[in-house]
Order: sequence, then structure tokens, then C-alpha cells
Amino acid sequence: PPTPVAFPVALPQLTHEVTQFRSAATTKVVQRFGILEETIAKDLGSVVSTKNVAYDSETGEVLLTQTKTDYNDAIYSMTYPAHWYYDNMGQAYKNIGYTSGAITFTSGTASITNADQYFVPGDVLLLKTGTSTFITGWITSVTNSTISVVKKDGTTFTGSYSFKVIRSGRRNLHSTPIATITSLSNPLTNFTANVYDKVLQASAVEFSDRWRTFCDCFDNAESPMNNTTNPYILGTRGNCA
Repeated sequence: PPTPVAFPVALPQLTHEVTQFRSAATTKVVQRFGILEETIAKDLGSVVSTKNVAYDSETGEVLLTQTKTDYNDAIYSMTYPAHWYYDNMGQAYKNIGYTSGAITFTSGTASITNADQYFVPGDVLLLKTGTSTFITGWITSVTNSTISVVKKDGTTFTGSYSFKVIRSGRRNLHSTPIATITSLSNPLTNFTANVYDKVLQASAVEFSDRWRTFCDCFDNAESPMNNTTNPYILGTRGNCA
């Protein structure tokens, strides 16, 4: 019979390893906006500071600054924005996109309660009739209770329309000044009385959108403005300058 013989056998060592990594990241973005309060300029021992004192509540524009000189004197500079006096130079957001249901025009005039709270001359309206016909109209005048609207050729509207303000008569000229005052006293002291003292310099500008042409006539048959009396098409109104 066979004789069993023992042989050494090398058996491998088996291992199993699992490596797992999980992570999560969060990014936080913080935006902060500040209002400039004061600027200090230093040069060879000279220190001049300029402080922003008053801002326009509608636009955020700086209206009043106070400057401290080397002699510690305070000089005030006041700027009056034009939209304070000229409504058509104000902000268009006040009525652009305003819509209304059916209103009735008679010879171009419609009665609307508190019309001057919603409209200004120069507003462009998109009017719609019951047949879904869209017509563009321009407001030429506004009172407390009425508006007057004309078509592109200057003719008037008659009938019932619904409308939407597609362009405001306010032209967003919020950074245009109407007057400036430089004084040694704070202009806000007697601001409501419009009385100032210690004035060093003052200037004012007058604006208008009622301009006359050379002869107030347009006889050129090739002109696109021919055969119209609409002042906003002719360009005699709607341009504050």
C-alpha cells in the first residue's frame, strides 16, 4: 500500500478592508450694504471731513452735506432734486402698469375720481375696446376728476375702453437738480419756510416741456410727424429741458 508522505503547503492569508467617506458642505453668502456717512481726507496735517446729513427718501441721493474745513468751519451744501417740483421728472414706478376697467370717453375726455393721483400728462395708454382692438393713446391733460387722451394723429377718443399705462409720463430724472445752496448755516433749520441765511452761493434751473416750433406747423409731406396734432408725437411736449 502507498505510504503517506507529508508535504508543507503555504496557505495565503486573506484580508478584506472597506474605506468609506461621506461629507457635506454648506456655503453661506452674506451681502451687506452700507450708507456712506462721512469721508475724511488728510494731507500734510490738513484734515477735511465731509458728512452726509440728508438723503432723498425716494431715490437715496445725497441732498445735504456738511464739510468741516481746516479752520473747523462748517459749510453746508444743499441740492434740490427737480422731481420735487416737476412731477414729470419723478419716478415712473408710481403709475406704470396701472390698469383700469371700462371708462367712457366723450370727445377725448373721461371722468375718473381722483384722476391726478393716478395719471400725469404724457402717460401712454394701451386702450382696448370690446372687440379686442388695441389703440395707443397719450394723456394730454389731467385734473382732479378728468383725463384727456388723444390718438397718435391727435384725434380724440369716443366710447368705452379699458386701458393700461404702458409708459409713464414721469421720466425718472431723479438725479437732475433744480437748485443748489451753499451756506454757513444748516439749510434744514428754516427749510419749510424756504428762508436761508449766511448763503455763500445759490443757483437755480427752470425746466419746461411746452416748447414752440418756429411756426408751429409741419407742412413737410415726407415727415413722419405730418398730419398730427399730438404734441408728444411732434416732440413739443414730453421733453423736460
